[in-house]
Amino acid sequence: MNRQSVIQLLDLLGVSDDEALKALLSVFASVQPGPIMAAWKKRADYGVAPTTKEIWALFTRAGFRCGRCGSHSTLTIDHDNRDTQDVRLENLRVVCHSCNRATSSRPLQNKDAGLRIYKAIVDLYQKNGSFGGWGVLFAFVANWPAAAEFLG
Repeated sequence: MNRQSVIQLLDLLGVSDDEALKALLSVFASVQPGPIMAAWKKRADYGVAPTTKEIWALFTRAGFRCGRCGSHSTLTIDHDNRDTQDVRLENLRVVCHSCNRATSSRPLQNKDAGLRIYKAIVDLYQKNGSFGGWGVLFAFVANWPAAAEFLG
């Protein structure tokens, strides 16, 4: 998959440049400490929320990247020792949503499902010159080599 394929898909879907930019920014823009702190306070099983200054310090120290995989996407804060009551700054780490869920008791299933579906759509379009409707798309995904892994 390359950038030209992404542009081709955006054109096929009729996504404007502004819509594409907003979508990218929503995924890769730095997170805001306020919403993180607010979500933290809603969790009865969490200790006292860090301040916005402390949250910024954590993100700055991490270089605004996931401490496990290096991603800039959907960053959050996790407890290194898995104890949600231990809110010492040295116990908190910046991780992306995927890495956070991978270490939780509720791991993320099919983490790259959207990407695999996107690749199937592009493959279908390149093979047939059109999508041929949803029925054709679903049949294609069901018979696509990587679909067995995706569909489980």
